[in-house]
Amino acid sequence: MIERERISQHAREFFDALWCKGDPWDIEGAKLARREHDRMIALLDGRRYGRVLEIGCGAGVFTRRLATIADAVVALDIAPAAIERARALNAGPAAVEFLVANVMDYDPRIGGPWDLW
Repeated sequence: MIERERISQHAREFFDALWCKGDPWDIEGAKLARREHDRMIALLDGRRYGRVLEIGCGAGVFTRRLATIADAVVALDIAPAAIERARALNAGPAAVEFLVANVMDYDPRIGGPWDLW
């Protein structure tokens, strides 16, 4: 195994272990996170985005917000447990695709072009 693969595996295992225990940063319930998300959406508001790439989506809390201003969202996280949680919490009609992926190995040109990332 080359060094980069070893580091990627270590990162995936580390963050997966955190997400297996629940929301490690209380992103789902924290008022600060909600205010930050409100502020970011306000900055983007007034425009509709075709395709959005979200890197490091965790459990998809902000992904849900992005889905309200986008036709399609591709959300990545390195932790399989985070993506499982995101899929469970984001069940619905919105066009969101959750992928387990290391951003260091993900080629954004494959799924693009992107209107927002």
